[in-house]
Amino acid sequence: MNRKNYVISIQVIIIALIMISCSKEELNQISDSKLKGDTVRFLPLNPSSSDEVFIIDSICQYELLKTIEINGFQINYIRTFISGMGLACFPEIDTVSLGKLDSGNYTLFNILIDRNPRVQDSIARVDTFHVIVQ
Repeated sequence: MNRKNYVISIQVIIIALIMISCSKEELNQISDSKLKGDTVRFLPLNPSSSDEVFIIDSICQYELLKTIEINGFQINYIRTFISGMGLACFPEIDTVSLGKLDSGNYTLFNILIDRNPRVQDSIARVDTFHVIVQ
């Protein structure tokens, strides 16, 4: 194979990979099919106020920004991506520390925001989870 054919072959492979990448709908299907039920896990399983609490989540590798907001007993775990980039979703496990939490019943909102300016509704999905800290 000469150099010109090799370069063309590489370009065809790159274009094919871009064409088969995940759309926003595919991202939701992957999340729904592989992570049905508890997509977020809390560690330790039964935390006390003396424990450092972590959340374990399956995310797409290309998610851009991650923010944790704790307001009283509400926790917002916010992640962003841009669907127009056409990147393939490579799932990976993410571990985020919430630190030590006071005793009480907490609600975690797992929020995924699409930052593509052409999308009408930027909130791609919101999942709600609960944890009791003893």
